[in-house]
Amino acid sequence: MTFITEFKHPEDGFVFIVTYGRSGSTLLQSLLNRIDGFQLRGENNNTLFHLYSAWGAVKDSVPLDGLRTKGEEPAPDHPWYGSEKIGFDSFGRDLARLFTQSVLPPILSAAS
Repeated sequence: MTFITEFKHPEDGFVFIVTYGRSGSTLLQSLLNRIDGFQLRGENNNTLFHLYSAWGAVKDSVPLDGLRTKGEEPAPDHPWYGSEKIGFDSFGRDLARLFTQSVLPPILSAAS
């Protein structure tokens, strides 16, 4: 398999099909992947949810919010040292970009 290394999202974006177990999603994936220009990925062990949780942990952290609000910079021996510099919006965008480049990149030629 050859993956595209510089990956830009499709012009029309992505479509996510979210289902529950034993609902026919693997059959749907198989059928749609037979259509020229379609490429669906299978389960990824809830990876996207875990990335969302990581973003939420940074965004909703009370200690981080306190540091950001006060503009305080903790001392180098403080457990939260440097964390006030985490921009949660850019962190979230970077996680989404990482997911699309690592999990969703199109394959140039499908394996037979």
